[in-house]
Amino acid sequence: MRRLDETDLAGSAGRLLADLTPANEFDPASVNIMSIHKSKGLQADVVFIMGLVDGVLPNDSRGTDTIEAQRRLLFVGLTRARTSLRLVSWVKWGDEVHKVDKSKFEYRYVQRCYFGRTSRFVTEMT
Repeated sequence: MRRLDETDLAGSAGRLLADLTPANEFDPASVNIMSIHKSKGLQADVVFIMGLVDGVLPNDSRGTDTIEAQRRLLFVGLTRARTSLRLVSWVKWGDEVHKVDKSKFEYRYVQRCYFGRTSRFVTEMT
């Protein structure tokens, strides 16, 4: 196991982090699943952008991320596609809604699920 080198803390911390972080290389011949953040500088023939629901993207409770920063981030994702771009906005959510801004979702007791709205970013594009 590697240890921190007191004479080169920055370098040894970087090496430790590299050991802990798996090397997920972008493979243009395969399906790559990644965040929009990690797609910057890459391109693919077909790109799917998932989660275009108010409360997910944009998410008002993201702390320092402003709505404009999230809009620019989506633009980065949109421009990664060479030939085909698919935008996915699912509005019916189960228990996983606790991971996002719940205030944007309506809970329906009969169906025991949450319903959201398509992201305002999508409606702004049309």
